[in-house]
Amino acid sequence: MKLSAGRDALDERGQPGLAEQVRGPLGTGRRSGRWYVNFERPHRRTPSASTPSTWFLDPIVEPSLSAYTWKDKHEYAHARRLGLIDDTLHAHVEAARQHVLALIGGREGPFAQDWSRWRRDPRWPAPHPPPGAMDAPAQA
Repeated sequence: MKLSAGRDALDERGQPGLAEQVRGPLGTGRRSGRWYVNFERPHRRTPSASTPSTWFLDPIVEPSLSAYTWKDKHEYAHARRLGLIDDTLHAHVEAARQHVLALIGGREGPFAQDWSRWRRDPRWPAPHPPPGAMDAPAQA
């Protein structure tokens, strides 16, 4: 398991061909204090961007870690019906689901400590693309 702190997210990369991006606790609004886990294909880098691809099914976890809901269940089922998520990928997503639920239940990984007071250090510089990156043609 590899964790790294980003601007507002903790990334955990575990399953082959699948990444779990853990964001939380979320800021203000109706999901305040909740955790959000995004299952996605690992980002592909191009000269001008990083391209993610979500797998539609993401848990939103209560601040107490005592309950969660699955966001976009219907979209995931539709993607399965359309063949966008084949049996192999579905097995990876299911393994990732079980992995994240085990982390939540065991208070492990990013769920092991209280992050509610964590804030980005305002002295950190904002990221900037390299010179000319915005001029590069899009790549498939």
